[in-house]
Amino acid sequence: MSPVCTSGFPRRRETKVPRPGGMGRGRTLPRMSPSAAGCRIRILLGDPECQTTRDRETIEAVALTVSTRIRMTLDEVARLGPLDGLEVRFSDAEDAVHHVSLSTFRFDDSALVTPHLARLVGHDSPLLHLCRAEAGGVFDRFAESSEELWSRGRPV
Repeated sequence: MSPVCTSGFPRRRETKVPRPGGMGRGRTLPRMSPSAAGCRIRILLGDPECQTTRDRETIEAVALTVSTRIRMTLDEVARLGPLDGLEVRFSDAEDAVHHVSLSTFRFDDSALVTPHLARLVGHDSPLLHLCRAEAGGVFDRFAESSEELWSRGRPV
């Protein structure tokens, strides 16, 4: 079993941000080239026009909807202009139900994972800090799931 770890995050080679609802209120993306820092950033978002997104909005029933949060993230990315090492994709429509209620921030061998609890938005759900401790553990399962969703996503 992969333990939850408490160590800080050292400099990372790769950052993956599969988030259906975007970056969330008040969060912004870095204003530097990821490749200049020696890493890449991949953001997987839900499609704001997808039925699954609309269904999640009904479940959450909050003013700042999932589609609004996605559009805010897309606006932040657009303001950055093209950057080497930054990729953004929408989830495949068939994968949306698996992605819409999970936020994962992966940094090499560490990850911050928020499994959204029933009827709650991400910031009201628990945040898990996972570290790779063994092959096939909890960290690897989340990493493999993120990779699978990413591989089927489509460029924004």
